[in-house]
Amino acid sequence: MRYVLVEPSDIVIPHGSLPPPQAGLLQTNKQVRKEAISIYYKENTFKFHLRDYDGTVLHKWAGKSTLHRRAPVKMKTRGSRNWVNLLKWLQWYYNREVNGPSPERMRTKEKDNYAVAQLFAMVCEMRKGELKLSWEQVEPLLERVHQVMAALEKGWA
Repeated sequence: MRYVLVEPSDIVIPHGSLPPPQAGLLQTNKQVRKEAISIYYKENTFKFHLRDYDGTVLHKWAGKSTLHRRAPVKMKTRGSRNWVNLLKWLQWYYNREVNGPSPERMRTKEKDNYAVAQLFAMVCEMRKGELKLSWEQVEPLLERVHQVMAALEKGWA
């Protein structure tokens, strides 16, 4: 069964599109689906191509089920800097509605992606542990970081 369900490489979801249909085996009947669906989502990696830091497709996909939210995900960002999109994605991440890039995976020479991964790490720290800040407390702090980013790189303005 795994042979049919697990792809040899990442399942790529281009920007602005929906993920490809699930493996045909999952559409056979309810019993097969129940037995096989966790294999499909736990053992495949879904690679999202996000443009302009727009996490909308990731948000829609993750909202389908807990299995979607917990599936291994990779993200590739392209396009221009867009603070409005990024802030929306950070809020979804704060609310545990989507995944965010991990700083460990974003060890890159591309400074924008590294900075963005650090913002996700900051949001994670602010929502848990001793801080436990509400989104209403986190958002103004992120806006201050935005001011710094815009001062360093005009594209973030």
